[in-house]
Amino acid sequence: MKYSFLHSVTLISLSSSHTYTCSPLPGVVVLVKMMMGRVGGLLLVVLVVVLATVCPAARAASVFTAVSRGFETQEEIKFSSLRTARNYEERQYPEKKWVCSKQDPGESQLTVFLRLFAYIDGKNDRNLELVMGIPVSIEARQGEAGGLSMKACFFIPEKNQANPPVPIDASVSIVTRPAMTVFTREFGGYASDEHTWQEEATELMRLVQAENNNINPNIAFWNAYDPPLKFWGRRNEVWLVKA
Repeated sequence: MKYSFLHSVTLISLSSSHTYTCSPLPGVVVLVKMMMGRVGGLLLVVLVVVLATVCPAARAASVFTAVSRGFETQEEIKFSSLRTARNYEERQYPEKKWVCSKQDPGESQLTVFLRLFAYIDGKNDRNLELVMGIPVSIEARQGEAGGLSMKACFFIPEKNQANPPVPIDASVSIVTRPAMTVFTREFGGYASDEHTWQEEATELMRLVQAENNNINPNIAFWNAYDPPLKFWGRRNEVWLVKA
């Protein structure tokens, strides 16, 4: 399988079908992982050096900012647990605002995520830095031609829900997701390619429908909760929307 820079720099990838403009060798990432266990406080310094050798200066700085912010306090969207079945959970999510950016054909995943990180880092009409909201959520919709249309979103923290700053990048927008009931379960590891998410969604759909639950077949949400340099105990979830 093709190595993805998103394994170590972003939270999740939208698709494994694109090339990346900023890709260190797998061996470099292994070295960084080893150093994490030995000199954790120096990891970001090492990462900056690595990025400087493989990325344009502006892109390296943006990636470093995104990674370093992953170590800050994060705010998770609140939900109500309605029912816990043997293999999945049914939850209710309230209507909330998210900041989102669509992945256009031929565009790298890294570019999409850095746009969103720039927004929460102050690239908005108030130069306001926002707390990192989680999960990072991919809205995957079935397109008219049969493919998937992808939109990456960050949850906007409660403090900013009523009046979020306006993005100044035209490709970033504030989206209100309506209240929804979802079926979900957690799974671990680095969910770094579209196949992994599709496989989990298919299995979750099988479990849910086996108990005669109805879902919306045209949309799913792929969600990651952990910073990119957390290597163990990772939390990922697919949300299937109850019909």
